[in-house]
Amino acid sequence: MELELVLDRKQAREVGLRVLRSPDGDEQTSISLLKAWHWPWGKTKYDLMVDVSQASLSPDVDSRSPEIGPLFLKEGEKLHLRVFIDRSIVEVFANGRQALLLRAYPTRDDSTGVSLFARGSEAELISLDAYQMRSIWPELKDKEGQ
Repeated sequence: MELELVLDRKQAREVGLRVLRSPDGDEQTSISLLKAWHWPWGKTKYDLMVDVSQASLSPDVDSRSPEIGPLFLKEGEKLHLRVFIDRSIVEVFANGRQALLLRAYPTRDDSTGVSLFARGSEAELISLDAYQMRSIWPELKDKEGQ
């Protein structure tokens, strides 16, 4: 799957989405932007984070710390995310300036959902496009769209 979205975090301290999410939220991978600090010359430092601590119910999958990368945004600049989910790989590209990649190993067949969230205040979803990717591997053609 490929997701392309634009979020206006407004005053929210954290905004993001959850991918590879089961309907009850037991399994999910979180992608979020957290406000870190404001620079005096009009930029704010944010932490872009991919968290796989709830990505799998399998006892064989070890938990790990979130992957975090800095992202500096100008006042009023929107968050532009491009997310690729290719089986166990989650790639996140933010505003053409930051990229993070992690592996997630959900165990449930229904862990295919996507949801959005904001903490601390409201945020606005400006746009969201989602695309199913096709497999280049003939033996995986029956898994397309899962």
